[in-house]
Amino acid sequence: MGVTENILASQLECDYYEGKKPDFLAGLAQSAIDNGFEFLSDAQQRVLAPHLSQPCNGVENPGGYHNNCQNVLDGEELVSAYQSQMYYDGLLCQDCQNEASQYIAEWERIEQE
Repeated sequence: MGVTENILASQLECDYYEGKKPDFLAGLAQSAIDNGFEFLSDAQQRVLAPHLSQPCNGVENPGGYHNNCQNVLDGEELVSAYQSQMYYDGLLCQDCQNEASQYIAEWERIEQE
């Protein structure tokens, strides 16, 4: 399975397509996973293409300041973000994952004191 199919599979696993229009997106994504994205028609690929990248959700520090990250996730980075979104409570780029991990470690250290 290629990167594109991995993105689509990750999206299906987390119900990304739930409530999105057009209604057939999930079925189209499943078809791309089963048969390969390259075997979709050009029109079908164009329908899925906007979903193959996502903005980073960014992180909020313990003081409530949000970093307003402007990174766009795609390729392997997007697959990784989907795989870790439950841990970080959102789709995060590597920089924001590192930042969030620092906040988590800091908070754990404070709780142990």
